[in-house]
Amino acid sequence: MLEEEAKWIGSLVPILIEKNAFPLLNVGSSTLAFRKSIQPFINKDIFEPLERSGASIIHLDLKQGEGIDMVGDLCDENLLVELIKKNIKTILCSNVLEHVKNPRQICQRLFEVLQPGGIIIVTVPYLFPYHNDPIDTMFRPDIEQLSALFPQMKLISGTKIESDQVYLTRLLRRRKELLIFLIRLATPFYKPKKWWLLIKYLRHFFHSNIVSCVVLEK
Repeated sequence: MLEEEAKWIGSLVPILIEKNAFPLLNVGSSTLAFRKSIQPFINKDIFEPLERSGASIIHLDLKQGEGIDMVGDLCDENLLVELIKKNIKTILCSNVLEHVKNPRQICQRLFEVLQPGGIIIVTVPYLFPYHNDPIDTMFRPDIEQLSALFPQMKLISGTKIESDQVYLTRLLRRRKELLIFLIRLATPFYKPKKWWLLIKYLRHFFHSNIVSCVVLEK
C-alpha cells in the first residue's frame, strides 16, 4: 500500500464511524507486524483511529499469523457462510485483486458478504511494477474498469492516488526487498516467464506509482 493511499482510506474513517458501518472486513489483511512495522502507515492512518472508536474489525487473510482473525479463501463456500453470519457493513479490499486469477468472482463474493446499504472500499494498482504475492496478473484497472466489477453497486466516489516518489526510491529504503529484487533480476533461468514479466514492466520502477480507488454502496 502507498502512504498516500493509506491517508486516502484514513480520510474515510470518520464517515464510517459516523455511519456506524461496522463490522469492517479487511480482506487480504496480512499480519499485525506487516500493518504496524513493515508498512506502519496502514495502522497509523487506518486502524488506530478505527480501534480508538471501538469499531469492530475482522482481518481476513489466506495465511495464519498474529493479527489475522479469520483464515481462508473467499471462494470457499464454508468461509462465505461464516462471513455472511458476521453482518459485514464495510469491506476494505486493498491491493488484492491484482493477486487473484478470478477478480470478478472475488468481487461477487464480496458483494454477497456485504449487508444491504453497506460500503466497499477497493484499491488496485493502476501504474505499478510487477510484484508476486504470490502471483501478479498485472490487473491494472482504471476507475471505470474497477467499478464495473461490482455491477449491482452504486459508485459513490472514484479517484487515482499518485505517490510522490518513484518506486525505485521506495525500494532503496527497504533493503530486504531490494536484495530479493536484485537476486531475481540476476536469475532469468528461474521461472523465465515471470522473469520476462519483471523485465517488461521494469520501466514502472522509474515512475510514480498510481492506484485506482473506488467507494461503492450496496
